[in-house]
Amino acid sequence: MITSPPRLLPMASHDCFYHSLTTCLGELDNEDIQVTITDEATGEALVDEATTTFDNGFIGFWLPDDATGLIEVSYQGRTGTTEFSTTDDGATCVTDLRLT
Repeated sequence: MITSPPRLLPMASHDCFYHSLTTCLGELDNEDIQVTITDEATGEALVDEATTTFDNGFIGFWLPDDATGLIEVSYQGRTGTTEFSTTDDGATCVTDLRLT
């Protein structure tokens, strides 16, 4: 069952832990990206889709509670990865993913 708050993923250069709808801004607004989110325990792709970032540069996905794994984003031939956690002490805003 998926009951945790959505995990928000921006292309942002600021530190963030709990997403703020009014102050958080990402760097890639309204851009087409490919997102793959993989569960570390099962190897299952929780998300594997092409999507468009919101006006604020973020995207959001509902993920299962108590999951950990890897987020991979591709954009115009560049790719970045970062770890995630949906445990009670996990961030709801991920801003450390850098495209290289």
